[in-house]
Amino acid sequence: MLINISKSLSNLGLKVAAANISDIEIGPSNADVRHKISERVATIKESLASSTPKELAEVRALHDIYKTTKASLRKNRPSIETLIGFIAKGRTLPFINNIVDIYNIESIANRMCMGAHDIQNCKLPISLKEVPSAMQFLPIAKSKMKTINSGGFAYFDSSHEIICYLNAVQGDVSKITNETKNMLLIVEGGPGHTNSDVLEVTKNTALAIIKVAGGKLVKLELANEI
Repeated sequence: MLINISKSLSNLGLKVAAANISDIEIGPSNADVRHKISERVATIKESLASSTPKELAEVRALHDIYKTTKASLRKNRPSIETLIGFIAKGRTLPFINNIVDIYNIESIANRMCMGAHDIQNCKLPISLKEVPSAMQFLPIAKSKMKTINSGGFAYFDSSHEIICYLNAVQGDVSKITNETKNMLLIVEGGPGHTNSDVLEVTKNTALAIIKVAGGKLVKLELANEI
Protein backbone atom coordinates (compact mmCIF):
# COMPACT_ATOMS: atom_id res chain seq x y z
CA MET A 1 0.00 0.00 0.00
CA LEU A 2 1.26 3.47 -0.92
CA ILE A 3 -1.21 6.02 0.41
CA ASN A 4 -4.27 6.60 2.63
CA ILE A 5 -6.65 9.50 3.25
CA SER A 6 -8.81 10.18 6.29
CA LYS A 7 -12.55 9.82 5.77
CA SER A 8 -13.17 13.37 6.98
CA LEU A 9 -10.81 14.89 4.38
CA SER A 10 -12.25 12.63 1.71
CA ASN A 11 -15.71 13.90 2.65
CA LEU A 12 -14.46 17.47 2.12
CA GLY A 13 -13.57 16.56 -1.45
CA LEU A 14 -9.83 15.87 -1.34
CA LYS A 15 -8.73 13.01 -3.56
CA VAL A 16 -5.22 11.59 -3.65
CA ALA A 17 -3.26 9.09 -5.72
CA ALA A 18 0.38 8.01 -5.67
CA ALA A 19 2.88 6.41 -8.03
CA ASN A 20 6.06 4.57 -7.08
CA ILE A 21 8.76 5.12 -9.72
CA SER A 22 12.07 3.27 -9.36
CA ASP A 23 15.50 3.44 -11.03
CA ILE A 24 15.29 7.13 -11.92
CA GLU A 25 18.21 9.39 -12.83
CA ILE A 26 17.79 12.93 -11.53
CA GLY A 27 19.53 15.86 -13.15
CA PRO A 28 18.88 19.18 -14.90
CA SER A 29 16.16 19.27 -17.54
CA ASN A 30 17.62 19.36 -21.03
CA ALA A 31 17.04 22.22 -23.48
CA ASP A 32 14.25 20.38 -25.31
CA VAL A 33 12.28 19.77 -22.11
CA ARG A 34 12.74 23.38 -21.00
CA HIS A 35 11.54 24.63 -24.37
CA LYS A 36 8.41 22.45 -24.26
CA ILE A 37 7.65 23.57 -20.69
CA SER A 38 8.05 27.23 -21.72
CA GLU A 39 5.63 26.67 -24.61
CA ARG A 40 3.07 25.14 -22.25
CA VAL A 41 3.52 28.02 -19.81
CA ALA A 42 2.73 30.50 -22.59
CA THR A 43 -0.43 28.58 -23.52
CA ILE A 44 -1.57 28.37 -19.90
CA LYS A 45 -0.94 32.09 -19.36
CA GLU A 46 -3.13 32.88 -22.36
CA SER A 47 -5.91 30.65 -21.03
CA LEU A 48 -5.89 32.45 -17.67
CA ALA A 49 -6.87 35.71 -19.39
CA SER A 50 -7.39 38.24 -16.60
CA SER A 51 -8.10 35.69 -13.88
CA THR A 52 -5.98 35.77 -10.74
CA PRO A 53 -5.00 32.42 -9.15
CA LYS A 54 -7.34 32.89 -6.17
CA GLU A 55 -10.29 33.32 -8.55
CA LEU A 56 -9.86 29.86 -10.08
CA ALA A 57 -12.47 27.31 -8.99
CA GLU A 58 -9.86 24.73 -7.96
CA VAL A 59 -8.01 27.25 -5.79
CA ARG A 60 -11.22 28.58 -4.20
CA ALA A 61 -12.23 25.02 -3.32
CA LEU A 62 -8.91 24.43 -1.56
CA HIS A 63 -9.29 27.73 0.31
CA ASP A 64 -12.66 26.50 1.59
CA ILE A 65 -11.06 23.26 2.81
CA TYR A 66 -8.30 25.23 4.54
CA LYS A 67 -10.92 27.30 6.34
CA THR A 68 -13.00 24.27 7.30
CA THR A 69 -9.97 22.52 8.79
CA LYS A 70 -8.76 25.75 10.44
CA ALA A 71 -5.55 25.99 8.41
CA SER A 72 -3.99 29.43 8.00
CA LEU A 73 -4.29 30.85 4.50
CA ARG A 74 -2.27 33.88 5.55
CA LYS A 75 0.86 31.81 6.14
CA ASN A 76 0.31 29.02 3.60
CA ARG A 77 -1.07 28.86 0.08
CA PRO A 78 -1.85 25.74 -1.96
CA SER A 79 1.05 24.90 -4.26
CA ILE A 80 -1.07 25.29 -7.40
CA GLU A 81 -1.93 28.85 -6.35
CA THR A 82 1.75 29.66 -5.90
CA LEU A 83 2.79 28.09 -9.20
CA ILE A 84 -0.02 29.65 -11.22
CA GLY A 85 0.89 32.94 -9.56
CA PHE A 86 4.29 32.81 -11.28
CA ILE A 87 2.61 32.53 -14.65
CA ALA A 88 -0.11 35.09 -13.95
CA LYS A 89 2.59 37.63 -13.08
CA GLY A 90 4.48 36.92 -16.28
CA ARG A 91 7.35 35.22 -14.52
CA THR A 92 9.20 32.14 -15.75
CA LEU A 93 8.81 28.93 -13.79
CA PRO A 94 12.05 28.10 -11.97
CA PHE A 95 13.82 25.06 -13.41
CA ILE A 96 14.82 22.74 -10.55
CA ASN A 97 15.49 19.30 -12.03
CA ASN A 98 13.94 16.87 -14.48
CA ILE A 99 11.52 15.48 -11.86
CA VAL A 100 10.28 18.71 -10.29
CA ASP A 101 10.10 20.55 -13.62
CA ILE A 102 7.79 17.90 -15.06
CA TYR A 103 5.42 17.64 -12.12
CA ASN A 104 5.28 21.42 -11.69
CA ILE A 105 4.01 21.97 -15.23
CA GLU A 106 1.61 19.01 -14.96
CA SER A 107 0.37 20.40 -11.64
CA ILE A 108 -0.39 23.76 -13.25
CA ALA A 109 -1.94 22.29 -16.39
CA ASN A 110 -4.24 19.96 -14.42
CA ARG A 111 -4.70 22.27 -11.40
CA MET A 112 -3.79 19.53 -8.95
CA CYS A 113 -1.17 19.82 -6.20
CA MET A 114 1.79 17.48 -6.59
CA GLY A 115 4.93 16.49 -4.74
CA ALA A 116 7.72 13.92 -4.93
CA HIS A 117 9.41 12.08 -2.07
CA ASP A 118 12.44 9.84 -1.70
CA ILE A 119 11.06 6.48 -0.59
CA GLN A 120 14.35 5.66 1.17
CA ASN A 121 13.65 8.50 3.60
CA CYS A 122 10.00 7.92 4.46
CA LYS A 123 8.06 4.91 5.66
CA LEU A 124 5.10 3.74 3.63
CA PRO A 125 2.19 3.99 3.56
CA ILE A 126 1.72 7.75 3.57
CA SER A 127 -1.47 9.06 5.18
CA LEU A 128 -3.20 12.36 4.45
CA LYS A 129 -4.99 13.34 7.64
CA GLU A 130 -5.72 16.15 10.08
CA VAL A 131 -2.98 17.51 12.35
CA PRO A 132 -4.20 16.42 15.82
CA SER A 133 -1.96 18.60 18.00
CA ALA A 134 1.01 20.98 17.88
CA MET A 135 3.95 19.33 16.12
CA GLN A 136 7.48 20.12 14.98
CA PHE A 137 8.22 20.02 11.27
CA LEU A 138 11.29 20.89 9.18
CA PRO A 139 10.30 22.51 5.86
CA ILE A 140 12.39 21.78 2.81
CA ALA A 141 15.68 23.69 2.56
CA LYS A 142 15.22 25.23 6.02
CA SER A 143 17.57 24.92 8.99
CA LYS A 144 15.01 25.62 11.73
CA MET A 145 12.05 23.53 12.81
CA LYS A 146 8.59 24.99 12.28
CA THR A 147 5.86 24.56 14.90
CA ILE A 148 2.54 23.52 13.44
CA ASN A 149 -0.51 24.01 15.61
CA SER A 150 -3.45 21.63 15.58
CA GLY A 151 -5.80 22.09 12.67
CA GLY A 152 -5.20 21.85 8.98
CA PHE A 153 -3.90 18.63 7.46
CA ALA A 154 -0.64 17.00 6.48
CA TYR A 155 0.91 14.00 4.81
CA PHE A 156 2.37 11.68 7.46
CA ASP A 157 4.54 8.65 6.89
CA SER A 158 3.91 5.52 8.96
CA SER A 159 6.33 6.70 11.66
CA HIS A 160 4.16 9.82 12.04
CA GLU A 161 6.78 12.06 10.43
CA ILE A 162 5.28 14.96 8.44
CA ILE A 163 6.54 14.86 4.86
CA CYS A 164 4.29 17.66 3.58
CA TYR A 165 2.18 20.21 5.47
CA LEU A 166 -1.18 20.99 3.81
CA ASN A 167 -0.54 20.91 0.06
CA ALA A 168 1.84 23.81 0.42
CA VAL A 169 5.08 23.07 2.30
CA GLN A 170 7.12 19.94 1.62
CA GLY A 171 9.25 18.47 4.37
CA ASP A 172 13.02 18.32 4.18
CA VAL A 173 13.18 14.73 5.45
CA SER A 174 11.86 13.13 2.26
CA LYS A 175 13.04 15.60 -0.38
CA ILE A 176 14.37 14.17 -3.60
CA THR A 177 18.04 14.76 -4.37
CA ASN A 178 20.43 13.84 -7.17
CA GLU A 179 21.02 10.57 -5.29
CA THR A 180 17.34 9.58 -5.25
CA LYS A 181 16.62 6.39 -7.18
CA ASN A 182 13.21 5.36 -5.83
CA MET A 183 10.52 8.02 -5.56
CA LEU A 184 6.90 8.45 -4.63
CA LEU A 185 4.83 10.90 -6.68
CA ILE A 186 1.75 12.19 -4.84
CA VAL A 187 -1.06 13.93 -6.72
CA GLU A 188 -3.90 15.68 -4.92
CA GLY A 189 -7.17 16.76 -6.50
CA GLY A 190 -10.03 18.72 -5.01
CA PRO A 191 -13.83 18.75 -5.06
CA GLY A 192 -13.95 19.55 -8.77
CA HIS A 193 -12.00 16.41 -9.70
CA THR A 194 -13.09 12.79 -9.75
CA ASN A 195 -11.04 9.88 -8.44
CA SER A 196 -10.59 8.79 -12.06
CA ASP A 197 -9.26 12.25 -12.95
CA VAL A 198 -6.66 12.11 -10.20
CA LEU A 199 -5.58 8.55 -11.01
CA GLU A 200 -5.23 9.35 -14.72
CA VAL A 201 -3.20 12.52 -14.08
CA THR A 202 -0.96 10.59 -11.68
CA LYS A 203 -0.31 7.92 -14.29
CA ASN A 204 0.33 10.43 -17.07
CA THR A 205 2.66 12.51 -14.89
CA ALA A 206 4.58 9.41 -13.82
CA LEU A 207 5.02 8.39 -17.46
CA ALA A 208 6.16 11.91 -18.36
CA ILE A 209 8.76 11.72 -15.58
CA ILE A 210 9.95 8.33 -16.80
CA LYS A 211 10.34 9.73 -20.31
CA VAL A 212 12.91 12.28 -19.12
CA ALA A 213 14.39 10.56 -16.04
CA GLY A 214 14.20 6.90 -16.98
CA GLY A 215 13.03 4.29 -14.52
CA LYS A 216 9.87 2.25 -14.33
CA LEU A 217 6.40 2.57 -12.85
CA VAL A 218 6.29 0.03 -10.04
CA LYS A 219 2.87 0.79 -8.62
CA LEU A 220 -0.01 3.21 -9.14
CA GLU A 221 -2.63 3.58 -6.44
CA LEU A 222 -5.64 5.66 -5.44
CA ALA A 223 -5.67 6.50 -1.73
CA ASN A 224 -7.41 4.08 0.59
CA GLU A 225 -9.93 5.77 2.91
CA ILE A 226 -9.21 5.31 6.61
